[in-house]
Amino acid sequence: MSEATDMGYSHILIMGDFNYPEINWETWNTKGDRPNSIENKFLEALQDNFLYQHTTKPTRWRGADTPHTLDLLITNEEEMISNLEYMSPLGKSDHCVLSFDFNCYVNIKRAPRIANLYNHGNYKDFIQELNKIDWHNKLNAGNSIDKNWNYFLTILKELESRFVPTKTMTQIGKKRNVFPIDKKRES
Repeated sequence: MSEATDMGYSHILIMGDFNYPEINWETWNTKGDRPNSIENKFLEALQDNFLYQHTTKPTRWRGADTPHTLDLLITNEEEMISNLEYMSPLGKSDHCVLSFDFNCYVNIKRAPRIANLYNHGNYKDFIQELNKIDWHNKLNAGNSIDKNWNYFLTILKELESRFVPTKTMTQIGKKRNVFPIDKKRES
């Protein structure tokens, strides 16, 4: 457990059949008074490394045997596992199938934002170029409103790119752009 947490990963998921039937996961204790048992050492390792164990119900049962919680889901964040379901075993297995959502986050690198510096624009040349255009011929009544508007907008954007300087905006400070990759989008 220590080796996994010492590697510095932001998200840790450890899962499998740990086969510690003596651990009571509701109380985080073991049956009996054996402080040096492997089960107690396992519990200490989880606590020392600030790990969460998410499986709370029995995952193995067979006939009249006592059900045990053997299949564990261990993470370094409590909210990393959601919608945990205990499903019927597959085939002849006596272990149930665990279905869950693994909630992790990624940093999104955004493209730099380009800002127009309108207060530094060369509007004298901008206006001269606008005055050179024969607007009566270019925006004629035979064209649709959309066609005329798109032509006007194209000219405006082209002149803006020539006569209005831009600046690349970068992020200031250590704000992280964190986006949960499993978050459902609202429709």
